[in-house]
Amino acid sequence: MVELVNSFEDIWINLCGKTLELKTSEDTPFIARARLARRRGSSVSEEVLVFLRNDGNGKLKECSRCYSEDWGYYFNHLGKDGQRVGMYTKSVDFLGS
Repeated sequence: MVELVNSFEDIWINLCGKTLELKTSEDTPFIARARLARRRGSSVSEEVLVFLRNDGNGKLKECSRCYSEDWGYYFNHLGKDGQRVGMYTKSVDFLGS
């Protein structure tokens, strides 16, 4: 579990329409965005936090995403073992304050 102060909804609302350049606690730069997205096989859009990194060629590459049920966990529910999201959610948690 990742200790977070704010709710997913608070962070999503505060980040919506913005692109923030942040760093993890290990000083790794990343970009955070809030958007609506559909999961594979679904026709319903959901709120999601998307985390991107520069691929070294000047393009942004999505490295992870966090849906509301992933908030507070170190790994999300995507893929076999999930993607790491804890270091990103910890960095965006200040937005709700």
